[in-house]
Amino acid sequence: MSELLLLIALFLAGVGFFRLFACASLPVFTAAAAFPLGLIIWVGCYLFIYFLPLPPADPLPFNVTLTWQCFVLCALLLGGSSLYRARLTRRELIVYSLAVAMLALVERMMAHVPVKLALNPDSYTFLDITKPIGYSWKLLRAIFMTCLQATGLLVHYDLMQTLVIQCTAVSVSVLIGYVVFEEIRQSVPSASAREKCWIVGMSCLPILVLFCSPMGLLMLLYVNHHLLAATFIFLFAASWWLVRQTHNPLLLYPGILALMAFTLTRIEGLLFASALLPIFLSDPAIPAHHQRNASMLVLGGLLPWQLYVMWSLGDGRRVVTADQQLIIGAFFIAVMLSFQLNRWKLGRRMIRTLPWLLPLAGFGGFVVFTWLKPEHMLTTLYHVSMNLLIDRHGGWGTVWYWLIMATPVLLGVKRSPRARRCDRLGAASLTLVLLGLNLIFFRGATRLGMFDSANRMIVHVLPLLLVWVVIQMGHLGVSSPHAKAIAGAPE
Repeated sequence: MSELLLLIALFLAGVGFFRLFACASLPVFTAAAAFPLGLIIWVGCYLFIYFLPLPPADPLPFNVTLTWQCFVLCALLLGGSSLYRARLTRRELIVYSLAVAMLALVERMMAHVPVKLALNPDSYTFLDITKPIGYSWKLLRAIFMTCLQATGLLVHYDLMQTLVIQCTAVSVSVLIGYVVFEEIRQSVPSASAREKCWIVGMSCLPILVLFCSPMGLLMLLYVNHHLLAATFIFLFAASWWLVRQTHNPLLLYPGILALMAFTLTRIEGLLFASALLPIFLSDPAIPAHHQRNASMLVLGGLLPWQLYVMWSLGDGRRVVTADQQLIIGAFFIAVMLSFQLNRWKLGRRMIRTLPWLLPLAGFGGFVVFTWLKPEHMLTTLYHVSMNLLIDRHGGWGTVWYWLIMATPVLLGVKRSPRARRCDRLGAASLTLVLLGLNLIFFRGATRLGMFDSANRMIVHVLPLLLVWVVIQMGHLGVSSPHAKAIAGAPE
């Protein structure tokens, strides 16, 4: 029971935070995004308490009750502020009650699954909170998952290790289904019975594809950061989509927080965020001053953290060096400051080309790195291809055969303007994949097998790619010639 109460507290904190921006207008999306946002609030309180004494102590453990008190205070402030902005509606109460019931169901189901099934040697790195935070960085692991494990100290039960992953999987599944359903449904104002069945089927399809392969089933239990990273990335993209749907730019900021949390899930997360943010933030549907505000918020929030990471990696041991982090930090600062150029017409034109220039830059970088280290990069490409296409190596089943066959067909047919507006999802997927391949230039070659790091990192971008492909398929399956695009006005 104590574990369930903790899950509900995390959920309600996320509800209070999101309602500050959405009020009572989006209960389903609020319920879907609430649990990941609650996790972010917990980790924020954890790090605040950790860094409160200066200089910071080396080991992470401390009286976790102090973090809990800070978290409860934040949750009460967020909940009270959101209720002051908008009273709870009957529809909200029904949706949030169903979400709590789902959390209870997950908790009861996972109580009968041995936790040891979800652990491997990498998992124990995240579970060991007796090491300094710099220890994880030198192993190419960030600290978000480690901070989450402290929740288990509150209930004296290791079930929280898997409950966080399971509840995150439920959240990202609902987010995916909601985005696909609303994107296709609202493009057909008066859908026929056949079209309604098609829309519901399309909404379920990406969830089934994501979690029905052996790798997807592994992610439902595996104590690691991959599903959390995928959820934060998709929540950021879904926030962009929501801004285009509602024309309310304030809804972008919960996604910005999720993207900032993503940088704490991997040591090179800042580089991925620096490439991901311009793809969505450069959308003309987002007012120019919100673009500048959001970029400066990310810069102000992550730059001090990046400086601390570089200081912790000063000895240059293991995988990542301070020099490499310095280069990533310089790229990050340049990208964030570039949005200040949207004050001028030429600057806005330049920024709008970023979603299409970044994939080209990633491909060009891969060509250059292959020329510099042909054997290393070609071996990497071979291993990645085999892991994706051969089930006994990577554990992906037929997922990538389906995607490889579907994508050229969708790009080859004449698509409506409303379908092309979601191409930023595809551009983001391609950019992150190419960036991941380029990073291998600075590391050892990949290997065959499900537990290869590059193979597991594909999970980070798969929800974006699946949603983009399914949305294109969904638009082809409806037959309204004058359908109104949910994604907003033409660019």
